Amino acid sequence: MSWIVWIFFIIAAPIAALLVTPDSANFDIVQAVLAIILMTALIGLGAAWTAYRRRSVRP
Repeated sequence: MSWIVWIFFIIAAPIAALLVTPDSANFDIVQAVLAIILMTALIGLGAAWTAYRRRSVRP
C-alpha cells in the first residue's frame, strides 16, 4: 500500500516544483498536500464513475 502513496508523491513533486522552489522549507509540505489532493480527487472520480455507471445501466 505504501507504493501507491509513493506514486502519488512522485506525481505531486513536479506540480509542487511549479508552485514553490524545491530548495524552500515548504516544499515537502506542499508536496504532501498536493499528494493528498490527488488521492482525494482519484477516489472521488472513482466513486462518481461507479455511481454514473449504475445509473446508466438499464435493467
